[in-house]
Amino acid sequence: AITVHGRTREQMYSGTADWECIARVKEAVSIPVIGNGDVTDTAAALRCMRESGCDGVMIGRATRGNPWIFRQIQREMETGEKCPGPSVAELKETILRHAVMLTEFKGEYIAVREMRKHIGWYSAGLPHSAKLRGQINTMETMEGLKETIERLFAER
Repeated sequence: AITVHGRTREQMYSGTADWECIARVKEAVSIPVIGNGDVTDTAAALRCMRESGCDGVMIGRATRGNPWIFRQIQREMETGEKCPGPSVAELKETILRHAVMLTEFKGEYIAVREMRKHIGWYSAGLPHSAKLRGQINTMETMEGLKETIERLFAER
């Protein structure tokens, strides 16, 4: 298989993905083609597949803070019904699990600092998310980060 991103290097993260480019690759090869670019939800995934003829889609930046996007798209494609996002409990559990795994992989110092951006993505759109980000961005230890997450989610 081959994955084709419908943007040029010069575009970087701006502009609109060119799904016609993906279609031209699909027509030129006999192996499965995975389309990528501007796939942010089920409607976009279906539109990319329809317009490009690709065999599947790859999701990039839309996964930041939203690992549930995969189950949402899969369920919506299978059933046609809108799939709800995570519960508050699942969101909290995912953030804490992510923090633990990152600490095991990169060590506490780096993990705490990298979790700042991830928590910003996880919390986008939530009530009081600016307060959460402000507190998390001052954390220096995983213990402090966990305590802050526990406390803030207990308030919800």
